[in-house]
Amino acid sequence: MARFLNTDAITKGIEEIIENAEKELLIIVPYIRTWERLQKSLEKADKRRIEITIIYRENSLKAPERKKIEELNNLNLLNHPTVHSKSYMNENELILCSMNMYDHSAANNREMGVLFDMDDKGESSNDLELIQDAIEEMKAIVHASQVEKHSQKTKQEGLVIDLLMSEDDRIQAKAEFLNKTFINKRFEVANFDGFLSCSCLNYFENIDIHFAYRVTMCLNFPQDRLNQVFEHHKEDYEEFRIGGFKYYWNYPNQHVFLYRNTKHKMWKEASKREHFEHWKKGIDGLINHLRKSLDKHQ
Repeated sequence: MARFLNTDAITKGIEEIIENAEKELLIIVPYIRTWERLQKSLEKADKRRIEITIIYRENSLKAPERKKIEELNNLNLLNHPTVHSKSYMNENELILCSMNMYDHSAANNREMGVLFDMDDKGESSNDLELIQDAIEEMKAIVHASQVEKHSQKTKQEGLVIDLLMSEDDRIQAKAEFLNKTFINKRFEVANFDGFLSCSCLNYFENIDIHFAYRVTMCLNFPQDRLNQVFEHHKEDYEEFRIGGFKYYWNYPNQHVFLYRNTKHKMWKEASKREHFEHWKKGIDGLINHLRKSLDKHQ
C-alpha cells in the first residue's frame, strides 16, 4: 500500500532502499551530490555486489561527485538529455518523489514523495497500475539513455535490469539466453502445465525439455517401453547422481524433474552465463544417464 513521505522520511527511505537491496538498485535523478551517510550506503551495497544503475541528467554531474560515484565497482552510470524525474527502487520498494539525490535538498528543501511496498502491490489494483505505469516510464528512460560506465556483469551479459522486467519479459530474456548458451537447441516461450516456460521440443530424440524454475523432461516413448525403461532405471536410482543437481522420476508416466542442488558449491557466486552453462551440463548429464536404460530397451 502506498505511503506518503515528507523530507525526513524520503531521506531515510532512500538510504533504506539502498541498504535493503538484495541484488539490484535503480536510481533515476537529474542531479547528484550525495550526503555522507548515503554515500556510505552506496559503498556498502557495492561491497555486497549489488548491481547499481544510476541515470542522471546529461552534463549535470560535476567532477568531484563523478569521482566518488565512479569508484563503485558494480556501477552502471548512464545519462539522459532531459530527465527530471526522481525515483529510487530495489526489489521490494519504490520511492517516487520530488527530491534529488542531493545533500542540499535533504538538508534544506521541503520535499514530498510516495513509497510503494512491492510486496503488497497485489492488494491494491490502483497501486499495481501505478507501479506498472512507473516501471514502463523507467524502461523508456533507460532505453533513451547513454551509457558512460558499466559494471563487469553488464560488460559480460549486457544491461538487463531485472527490476523493470515483467514476467513475460523475464521468460523471453531467459529463452534468448538459453539459445545463446545451448547453441544448436531452440527454446521458445510456451505455456506448459499452466505456466510460462522456455520449451525445447525434441531436445534429444523423443525427449522434450521445459525450463522454468526447474527443468521438466518429457519422455515421448510408447507406454511399454517407458515401463521397461523405468523398471531398469529405478534399480540404480540416486537423486543426487548429477553433480550440482537432484532429480526425481517416481512413476513411469510421470515427467522427469531436475532441480538445482542449492547447497552445492558450483551455484555460489555463479554469473548468469555460468548459471545457464551449469544447467546445460545438468540436462545433458541426466539424458546421458537415462540413455543407459533407454538404449537397453529399444
